[in-house]
Amino acid sequence: MGLSHTALNQQVARKFAVADAVHPDDHIYNFVLGHPGFNTDGDRVNYYFNDGSRSATQFLGLVKKYVDVGGKPKVFEFASGYGCVTRHLVKAGDIDLESCDIHPQAVAFLRNEIGATAVQSASIPEMLAPNGLYDVVFALSFFSHMPITTWARWLVRLCEITKPGGIVVFTTQGRHSMKFVGCEALPESGFWFKAASEQSDIPVEEYGLTVISPELVKKHIHTIAGVEILAADEAAWWGHQDLFVVHKSS
Repeated sequence: MGLSHTALNQQVARKFAVADAVHPDDHIYNFVLGHPGFNTDGDRVNYYFNDGSRSATQFLGLVKKYVDVGGKPKVFEFASGYGCVTRHLVKAGDIDLESCDIHPQAVAFLRNEIGATAVQSASIPEMLAPNGLYDVVFALSFFSHMPITTWARWLVRLCEITKPGGIVVFTTQGRHSMKFVGCEALPESGFWFKAASEQSDIPVEEYGLTVISPELVKKHIHTIAGVEILAADEAAWWGHQDLFVVHKSS
C-alpha cells in the first residue's frame, strides 16, 4: 500500500522546505491528482510542489530583472488561490509579499497554514481595495479566466494599485494554449471565452476559460495611460501561456 496524500505532501514539501499543508479545495492540487498523465500519486504530488517552485523562481527572476527599489519590493500576488506558488514565495527573503484571493477560506488558509500575509479580493474590479500600492503586482493565469466584461477592467485596476515605477506581471492563454481549452479557432476579435470552470463556487459567467491574442492584450495595455510594455513573450510560461510585463511610469 502506498503513502497517503498527506504523507506524500509532507515528504515532497520537505525537499522544497515549504509548508506541506494542502487545502481540500485546492483546485490546482485536485486537478493534478486527477490528471491521467502521471503514473503514480507520488509523481502527481511531486509535480504540484515542483511546478509551484518553478513559477516562484521564474517570477522572482523577473522581479530581479525589472525592479530596483533600493530595498525589498512590495509584492502583491493577486488571485493566489490556495498557495501553490505562495508557499514558495514566502521563503523569498528579498521581497515583501502580500497575497490575495476571492475565496475567504483561501485567505484564511494562506494566513494560518502557509504563513503569508493575505487579504480578501473582490468580484468587481473597482472594489478591490488592498493595503496601499505595490512595487510589483503578479497575476498568474488570472486573465486566462476573465470574460470580456471584466478583462480590461481588471488590468486597469491592477495598474492602478501599482506604484509609479513599478511593474505588473501577468500571463494569458494565447495561441499556444488553444489546444488545451478546446478553442479550435480564435475569433476575428482576438477574444474567445467559454463558460466552464473547475471552481464550482464561482459563476462560470464570471470565471471561465479565456483565450486572447497577444495583439489584443497589447491593444488593451496601450489604452491605459502611463504604462508601457517591457516584455511580451508568447508561450513563456508553462510552455504555452503568454507572459506580459508592464511598467508604470514614475
